[in-house]
This record gives sequence, C-alpha cells and structure tokens, in this order.
Amino acid sequence: MRESGNVGCLYSIYYNVFFVVPAHTQVDRHYFDDVLGISLRAKGHLISRGLHRAVREVYYKMTPRDRLQYLVINPTWNYRDLKLSLVPAAEDPTKEVDVEISYKFLEPDDSRESHFQVHDQIGEDPEVPYTHVVHLGVNLKGDTKERKVAAELRYSFNHDLFNHKMQFFYERTPFRKDDHEGLKICLDASAKFPKPDWTRTDLATIYTGEHVDAKLNLHYGSSCEGQTSITIDGKFTHTDEDEEQLAAAAAGKEISRNRLSSIFLHMLSNKCKAGREKGIQFNMYCYRLMKYSSRLGKFTGDVEWHNFKPLLKALYPYYAKYYTYKAWKGGFLGMVRSYMEGENGKLHVVSQVPWWHLGEKPHTNMVITTADGHSHEHWGVPTYSHLLEPRALTLNGYSNIEEYSDLYRHKYCDLQGHGVRTFDGQLVDLPETDCWKVVSRDCSTNKRFLILARATGNPTVTKAVKVFIHKTKIEMLPLSADSGLVVRVDGTKVDVDPAAPYSHTEHDNELFKVKKTPDKWLTLVSESYGIHVTFSGDVLFVQAAPFYRGKLCGLCGDYNLDRNHELTGPDGHLYNNTLEFSTSYVVPSPDCHVPAH
Repeated sequence: MRESGNVGCLYSIYYNVFFVVPAHTQVDRHYFDDVLGISLRAKGHLISRGLHRAVREVYYKMTPRDRLQYLVINPTWNYRDLKLSLVPAAEDPTKEVDVEISYKFLEPDDSRESHFQVHDQIGEDPEVPYTHVVHLGVNLKGDTKERKVAAELRYSFNHDLFNHKMQFFYERTPFRKDDHEGLKICLDASAKFPKPDWTRTDLATIYTGEHVDAKLNLHYGSSCEGQTSITIDGKFTHTDEDEEQLAAAAAGKEISRNRLSSIFLHMLSNKCKAGREKGIQFNMYCYRLMKYSSRLGKFTGDVEWHNFKPLLKALYPYYAKYYTYKAWKGGFLGMVRSYMEGENGKLHVVSQVPWWHLGEKPHTNMVITTADGHSHEHWGVPTYSHLLEPRALTLNGYSNIEEYSDLYRHKYCDLQGHGVRTFDGQLVDLPETDCWKVVSRDCSTNKRFLILARATGNPTVTKAVKVFIHKTKIEMLPLSADSGLVVRVDGTKVDVDPAAPYSHTEHDNELFKVKKTPDKWLTLVSESYGIHVTFSGDVLFVQAAPFYRGKLCGLCGDYNLDRNHELTGPDGHLYNNTLEFSTSYVVPSPDCHVPAH
C-alpha cells in the first residue's frame, strides 16, 4: 500500500479506499488557569501535535469523507479520546462563583441608580426617556484573590420613538498576574430620526432632504477618561441613486436604467400615482414607497481617535493576521479600522448601500479619506447588518427591528374607498351601505377587541371608526360637517395633541394610547391587547399581534396566512364572492340601510 506524506489525509492518494493510520500524541494541557482561577484541563490522545493542531487538521485539512471516518466510522479503531474537566488553578484558585443577572424597565419617573456613570437622556432632548436595563455581574472568589466582572447594557428611547440611545459599560478587575489595572469600557451610541412631513401630498417627497443624526463614543482602558477614545459622528441620508430616483418621480420624469442602477423607487411611485388616479389613496405600492423611500443608505461621517491601543491585546495578533490583506472581510468597521494608524488621527468616511439584485450579497461602497487628503475607494464591502441603511418609517408602528426578524413583521389590513385588503392580501369589495361593518374582531373565547367602520357621507371625512377594547369604547369620527376627526372614549370627547398623546389607564395600567400627527392621522395603540389602528378619516389600517393568527374574523379575514379560506363569514360559511362575504359582516340597525343579499 502506498502512503501519502500528508498525515492529515487519511487515504492513499493512489487508492482512496485504503486507510492510513494517522500519528497521534498524548495531550495534557491547562487553559485559563491564570485568568479565571479555574483551569480547563484537556487530556487525551489526538492526531498530530496537541489540541489546537488536531482541531485544525480535522476541520481544515480533512475532506468531509476523511472527517466522517475519523469522527464516526473509524474502521481500524484508531485510538483517540479527549477528556475535558474543570479543576482549580495551581495559583490563586477560584473556589466560589457568583453570577447575578437582572433586568429592569425604567419609566421617566423611576429612579436611575447604577454602579456605572450612566446618562440616559438623549442629546439635547429634555425629555427623560424610557430605558431597558440588563445587568450582569460575575464574582470569582478565592482565598487569595477575587476576580470581578460587571457589565450593563442600557437602551433608551423617548415617547414618540424618534430618539434612541444605547449605552454599554464593562468593568473588570485584574485577572492575570501581569495585569495590575483591569479594564473599563464605556460605549455611548445615539440616533435621532426625522419626523415625517405629512403635509407633503407627493409621497415620493416625504423623506426628501431628511437625515438621521448618528453618534458613537467609545472609551476604554484602565479608565474611561484619558485613555483610548474613538468617536464617530455623522448622518444618514438618501443614497445618490435613491435621491435621483425620488426627484425624477416627484417631477414626473422618466429615468434611464442600466444593469448597474435601480429604478425601484421610481416604479413604486408610478404605481402609487396610478392607484390614486383610480380613487385609491393609499394602495399597496404607496405603502411600499413610503417604507423603501424612508431607507437612508448613505452615511457621511468623521472618525477620530486618541491614544489608540488594541482593545483585546491577546486576540489582536490573530485579527491582524487574518485581516491584513483582507480588510474588506471585516465589513464597514473592518475597513475603517484598516486605516487607523498611529495613536491619534482622523478619517472622513462615505458609505453608500445600493439596492442589490437577487443573488447578490448585501454590500456597501465606501470612500475613505485620510488626513493627508488621499481618498481610497472600496466597492462591494459586505454588510452584516442593516445598521448602515436605517429606515425612518413610522407608519403602522414600523420598527427597524423588522429587518432582522420576521417575528416583528406584522401584516396589516387596510380599508379605503370601496374595498378592503385583508391581512393575507385578499382584495374584498364593500357593499354600498351606511351601516356599521365588522372590520376585525377577536373571535376566540377571549373576545379581546372589536373594530367597526362605516361610511359617513361626509366628503371631507368619509369614514367613522369604533374600537372596543375590553369594556372601553373608542370612537374616531366627525361630529359635524366641519368638525374633522374627533376622539371620544366611552362617549366623552378627549383632546389628542401631537405633542401630548392621550393615554387611557385601568387599574394603574395603560390600556391604550391615542396619538395624532400634525395633520389628521390618528393612531390608537394597545400594547397589552396587541392591536394597532391608524386612521385618517378616509383610510384605515389595522394591525394585530401574531398571537391572533387564525383567531380573527371580519372583513380583514382570519389572519391565518392562508388565502384559500379568507372569505369565511361570521357563521363559518365559506363564500365564493367577495361582495357576499363583506355583506355578511354588515351590522343591521334601524338608522341605516342594510344592503340586500
């Protein structure tokens, strides 16, 4: 039998079916004993020299077939074993481990005590924000040495969700013998989103000229003052390509297309305008236009650092070795880091995230200008998150977290003109009637909510809405021809101001709140009951939490993500005609005209 000279290859290069017994050696090593006071002992027999080399050979040098043979089949019973155990360190051993994990949600009136020097207020906003706090504490106790780690993550936001702030604090006492100062990290990142201008009638221009202010301050070392500091200060705006598309769409001009450019936003604008010409004020394409035109994918900012030293000295050699000639693999931050030379310096960074085509990986195009005025272009730098393309959309309770998880992408139902689009996307015709109609209802045994709507005959406010949450009735309707939308709660008119939302509580808990935009849009949100209603007097949007899926009924459907059973009436009958289906949800009353079946 001929043998290969590569011990990592288990098979002969001439006869792939013959097995070559790899050399093995005894391993008995201790890890982390000086750091944690607890030693991770690895003892056994593995191929090649030591644990690190063995793992490298198995996962990087062996083919999948070789790996399967070594780990599973092992036809010649090649001796191997590995035993991992935790044992006290030889010096300054840890004998007791205490771990503390806590979470708090702070409202504006709550006290804000912390082990760290926290500052939850966001920029110059005088409002005291709401704050989520996660705290972690680890204490490794020994007779001669005590090792402590404390970390805290704080996320703050104001009441209208336009200002956000994240703080991270980390503090560690000396762990190793050669460490006499420990480590502290203080991170402060904030973002200020623009408020949409609802007075603009052309949806393509709602976010024109808007920007998101973003700042990041990182301090670390033996102290958060006077040590290493890195600052990023910039803003997000429309990419050059998106700005060109939206300007052409607003002016009614056509735009040329090539294989490297996109006309996505321009196309959405045209389809939105076509719907409006047919009497549908806010069709599916209008909503998509608002969502995607709110994407601000161009970041322009300045990076400045002082007393720069690697944060993780032990890992830095591995990072430098891997990214020296492949800085682009580190994404946006990896490219910025590759130009940070010397203890002090500055950079100017421009990043533009284009619309990528199907099959392409998300990426950004960067231009980095160093202090000497030289510009360096890097195209196709991978993006590993959506942080470089925030969206400023606020309609229907949109949150940027939707871009990371489907759990937060809530379907919506909309009622406008003479039709309804259900949660599952079915178009339904509405009957000609002035009676109340069941838009959506919790048809489970809990019966948590009910939403009704009817035509008013008022040309300025064409619809009225009633919402029942638990035992409370909320009405959004005109009281006269020129009154505009009025909000009543259990028959009593309440004031809703853009600067001061109306909040309704029961037993010291908020049942729902009603917000108002500077023009005429009203938003009713009940977080405890999981419903979100947006109403302009002509257009109604309804969202329900995922736990309602398959439990709803009404014109908006059952929200079971299956359009085949969408036209189910209140008696369980499955209709073939959308008009007959919608007529079944009309609520008869002596003061309205019930349509004939």
